Order: sequence, then structure tokens, then C-alpha cells
Amino acid sequence: MANPIVHFNSLKVVATLVVLSVLACSEAKFKPDIGKQTAHKVLANHSLFIAGRKANEDMSFAFLPNSALQTLTLETNPLGTTVYKQIERPWIVDEFIQGHRGDEVKEDFTIATLDKLDLLVVVDNSSSMGSFQEKLSAGLKPLLSHISNTDWQMMVTTTSALRKKNPSNPSEILVTYGCPRINASDSTDKAVITRQDYLQNASAVITQFGWKVRSGENGDPIEHGLLASTSALKGECGDEQKTWTRSDSHKAVLMLTDEENCGSDPDQNCDMAGDSKPEFFLQEAPKGTQFFALLHDKDRYAECSDEGYIRKPDDYRSVIAQTGGLEGNICAGQYDSMLEAISSNMHPVARKSFTLGFNPESADVRVLVDGLVWNGAFQISGRELVITDVLPVGAKTLSVVYRHNAVPMSSEVTLSKKSDQETITVLVNRQPLGASEYSWMGNKLLFKSEPKELSRIEVRYREIQNLPRAFDFSKEALLPT
Repeated sequence: MANPIVHFNSLKVVATLVVLSVLACSEAKFKPDIGKQTAHKVLANHSLFIAGRKANEDMSFAFLPNSALQTLTLETNPLGTTVYKQIERPWIVDEFIQGHRGDEVKEDFTIATLDKLDLLVVVDNSSSMGSFQEKLSAGLKPLLSHISNTDWQMMVTTTSALRKKNPSNPSEILVTYGCPRINASDSTDKAVITRQDYLQNASAVITQFGWKVRSGENGDPIEHGLLASTSALKGECGDEQKTWTRSDSHKAVLMLTDEENCGSDPDQNCDMAGDSKPEFFLQEAPKGTQFFALLHDKDRYAECSDEGYIRKPDDYRSVIAQTGGLEGNICAGQYDSMLEAISSNMHPVARKSFTLGFNPESADVRVLVDGLVWNGAFQISGRELVITDVLPVGAKTLSVVYRHNAVPMSSEVTLSKKSDQETITVLVNRQPLGASEYSWMGNKLLFKSEPKELSRIEVRYREIQNLPRAFDFSKEALLPT
């Protein structure tokens, strides 16, 4: 019997999306295992295909012995493509500026300035002083040698008192010290001679100075040198209404005496008076007044051979030491060199404290005196620099070189993000560093050598992020393709 041909229309074939497949049509053949089943049961068999969809509506079956042959044509689905882009980690640049030891500055200070000088010369006019007065009377030029450009003025007085009747009570004798020497025979002479007088007529001033110093030997035998000095500095004859010193001037005293203060005669208890002590001068004289003196001391000066004089001029020496003055030898053959030394040291006592413009970094402070490095001791407290050592004699300018507003320096930097160390580049002042020049500790970069001050440090890197490894396919995608 001939094999029957059975036609089916609209056979439903299930097909799913193929992601990757052959772009062609093909015939699909299959041989279902029907065994000894009837043709009716075979035709009721349901088949599922995932290769594609059928190409037409017709399928044919041929029944063979023990088998059935089904023939149909399938059309493959078109290739589908899905594009995925991996995330991109942005570059991060962290910038740092290395610290520094501070900004360097130099400040200059005047140690001692002498714009105006009021000089008082006090002459002992007791007996035995004639030869000493004569030598000093010729010493105006060396005395002015280092102050000639200063606005100076000078008054000369003696260690003796001026005694006169009280106009209000003629029976009362007024005793005053510190009165100026004025030559009544010279109409041009006056209590105070000035630099302007000297510039206009130096010869006349030299003559007037000589007369004032040669005050004779008929003065009081008990010399009140400190009282006379203090009184004259207050005003003529101690009268504060007749002051001759200037408020903005430097004051100095030059004493010429071969005696101790109060002399050698203890009968009038001069030594017991309060105004005979060094403390009286130091308290009553204008602050900052220097005291200089040409003194007699046979033990110190070989030229002073007077065996009868045994007292030491300790009161004067005490004042000299406490005011920054100098002592000279009254018995010397000439006074020029001593007066020049006194002239060069006649200036305000050197300052010891200086206020800086900034708080210094104390490790970087240098002190210069008159332009030369000074290695003496000093202390710093805040902005105050205090000299604790002796400055050179005659020093005029002190300079302080120091640093301020320092920013701490460091050999490490902390990055702003967690870095992928395989992506790091480190640059210092635009120059890349090798990996051996730094190390890591957590998120800190540690330099083997501390970068120089104010170095610009750049660290470029990518942040640590987990890169995606899984991607979602379309719901209809076929994994085998």
C-alpha cells in the first residue's frame, strides 16, 4: 500500500531569541522514536524547537516502515548584539605645598643715638687744683672731638657753694650749689655755651671755656661734687625755673677733682648727709645721665704721688659704674687722649631690649652689631629680644635677622581618596619620583627624603573601585549563542 501523505496547516513551532546564530535558512530533520505507535499517535506528538521559526505553513510527513519522516523548513532569527561599556575611574590629582622655616626679615635698631647733648663740667676749686684746672682748660677740642656734629651745649660749675644774703631776710645767708661760671669782664660770656656759638666764633668759645675751668683754688675745702652736679642739672643754682637742659637731650657730667666726694675733712659730717651719697645723684639727676671723672688715686696712678691723700674716690666710681661713664687720671701729663675717649663714649647707655616686628622662630635668630656678626648672649620672650651680654663699646647699630610665621614641614602627605597604588604618579616641583623614593602606610604617602621647603607636591592616581565583572543579557538572549 502506498505511504499516505498527510498535510498539516498552521503547525505552531516555538522559537526563542538567538543572540549568536548562523545567518541562513536551513532544513531541520528529526526522527521521533515512535516505535510501534500508530500514525495517529505519532502525529499527535508535540515537538519544541529553539533553532528558529518555520519558514512556511506547510509541513509534510512520510510514513516509512517503523518510522515517520517529517520535513519542514526553519528560518533562523537575526543576530542580536548588546554593547556594554566598562566604568571609567576618573584621575584624581591631590596637590600639596611643603611648609617652610618662615619668612626672613632683617630689622635694624639704634643702640645709642646722640642728637642733643647737654654737658655739665664740674670743677673742684679747692686748694691744690690749679695745675689740674690748667690742663683741662686747654682740652675743649679733644672734648668735642666725637660730639662736634651733635647739637651740644655746656655749662661749667664748681664743687663750692655760692653764698649770698636772702633779699627777704638780709640776716639769712643762702647757700646754693650748681651755679654757672660767668665772666663778668666778658660781655659775650653767658651761663651756657652752645655749638652754634662755637661755629660762629670758635676762638672766643675756647677762651671762655678756659676761663670757666680755671676757677681758682679758693673754693670750699669740703667738695660737694655730687650735690653740685645734681643741683646744676636741675637748673642754674638748682633753680628749676632756670633750667638749661633740654627734655629730649642726653645729659652727661664731667668731674675734675683730686678729692673724694665731701673731701677729706670729716668735721662737718658731709659724709653723713643724704645728698652726699651716690644714690642721691642716681635718684635726683635726670634719668640716663652719664658720669665721667678725672680722679686722683695714688695706688692706681703712678703719677699721683701725694702721700698725704689716703681716701679713695669710691663714691664717684660707684656713680661712674652705674651710669656707663669712664674714669681718667687727673695726674696725667696731658688730658687729650682721655678727653677723646670720654667724648667717644658720651652717648646714651646702650639699649638692652629691642621689640621685633614679629614673633621670631628662635632657632633662626642672628644678631649683628654695626654690621658684624655678634656671638654674645641674648634671650627672646615673644617679640622682645633682650641682650644679656656686654655689647662692644661705642656700638651704634644692632641688627636682628630672623624668620617668622613658619609653616611646619613634613615628610608625609595624606591622600583625599583611597588610591589604586598601581596607578600612582608622584611629582615634586614637576619632577616625577621613582617608586623607591616613597612608600605607603594606609592612605599616607611617606617620602624617604623630606621635600625642600615650599616644594609643590602632586600625586595623581585613580581611586580604588571594584570593576563590574557581570553583565545582564536581554531576557530573550540564548546563552549558547
